[in-house]
Amino acid sequence: MELARFEATAAELIKMLLRHQSTLEEITLREVKMNEAGSWTSVLSTVRDMPQFHSFTMKQCLIGDWFFTDVSDEIDAVVSIKDKERIEGLAAQIEIASAEMAAKLRLDLEI
Repeated sequence: MELARFEATAAELIKMLLRHQSTLEEITLREVKMNEAGSWTSVLSTVRDMPQFHSFTMKQCLIGDWFFTDVSDEIDAVVSIKDKERIEGLAAQIEIASAEMAAKLRLDLEI
């Protein structure tokens, strides 16, 4: 399944993924935007726990108005994962990127 070019909350995206979890083996999210802190971590945890999961790809996804590559050198524009353990690593990188994004936003507001 490939989902592209939309904005959602973590709850909305998780609900959709869970509705199809019995048949989802490959998931691609392209240019998906989520605003709230921890959104991507929640989605990744859900994907990791899906029984049929084989492949997860993120292409140019966003935290708020920022692409991951704008706030982190550790996250590529295209991330493809084929094992559940690597999802936890990506979740940790996204947490760091979220914190960096929040810091940049605070600096922008101060200027």
